[in-house]
Amino acid sequence: MKRMVPLACVLALASACDVGSGPAQTAVPTTPVTVEPTAKSSPVEPVQAATSTGVHHCEGSPAQCGANASPPIAVQEAGGNRYGAPEDSALSLTALSDLLARPTEFANKTVRTSGTVGRVCQQRGCWMELRAESGTGVARVPMAGHAFFVPKDISGRPAVVEGLVSIREGTENPLRIDATSVLVAENKP
Repeated sequence: MKRMVPLACVLALASACDVGSGPAQTAVPTTPVTVEPTAKSSPVEPVQAATSTGVHHCEGSPAQCGANASPPIAVQEAGGNRYGAPEDSALSLTALSDLLARPTEFANKTVRTSGTVGRVCQQRGCWMELRAESGTGVARVPMAGHAFFVPKDISGRPAVVEGLVSIREGTENPLRIDATSVLVAENKP
């Protein structure tokens, strides 16, 4: 099945998260481009446009990761800085290693888990990887709906994440937690 995508949308995807970029300064052609879905894509996944560094890194609406993004806003708490929504005190802590071992058991459930921050989006802080303390794996943690961002320099710090679990088959890190709240320790251990 072919999808018709206006070239302006493809270019917007490709440039939406460039650091320091403002509104496009050049005219954008509106010629439609045919995009062939890959074997791994599904009808509900957004079409991803190639950039000079590979595939567009953001998830969700590229307009949300555009130049109008706010810098990370933290609320200081005991133990670190919280980004996003306040803590949900009704959630108990679930080991990330358990989520990684039995992802289908937790799919479509909101969880609280902890680990060490791995890679972080260096464009806006709109996603990060959370590594299990046991070294058993990594979860992809996008900030749900680009509603908030985390600092780009938090790799190596302990973090507690709350969010909805989903599974993305055929990806490098199939466990995904759409974060509504992230508590990051102030310093590396």
